[in-house]
Amino acid sequence: MLEFLSNYSGALTGVAALIGACVAIYGISEWKRQFKWRIEYETARRYIRALYDVREAINRDVRNPTISHAEMKAAEEAAQFKGLDVTRADTQWIIYNRRWEKVSVARTNLREALLETEVLWGNEIKNAQSALDALIGILYGKIWAIFHNVPTPDADIYLYHTDGKDSFTAEIDNVIEGVAKPLRSHLR
Repeated sequence: MLEFLSNYSGALTGVAALIGACVAIYGISEWKRQFKWRIEYETARRYIRALYDVREAINRDVRNPTISHAEMKAAEEAAQFKGLDVTRADTQWIIYNRRWEKVSVARTNLREALLETEVLWGNEIKNAQSALDALIGILYGKIWAIFHNVPTPDADIYLYHTDGKDSFTAEIDNVIEGVAKPLRSHLR
């Protein structure tokens, strides 16, 4: 028996080495697949979260029809500091500018996340996001027009969020879902 083992020990060692190499190759390829999945998952999750943060900044902050007393007081103090007459229009413009800062921060985070999606998936998401960017531009233009006395017949549609019952909110939601949809497959 010992003689048999000594005759075939080189072959048994080779077979064991071959099996070990196969297991190592399988393990490395599985690790690479898992690593790629995790990168895609995190990138998709970060981008979709940034989309929702933009939506919330628009609907919860900018388009919120309620102006709190504290918000009004801070705007009046800012107007006085700037040497402006404290008119209702001036204070409201200051309030909406401050609210818009939250949209600007959310959009900056969205742009950062967009760069990561471009690295992985090309321009598809960037092109889809252009519709959202256009809606945000329209919203800012309408707000600017309202507070600079430019006639804006459909102002209420843009300025005030009504819990998803207005056409502008529906349009934003549709665009955001359209942008997020291709990324959802990476969240599984």
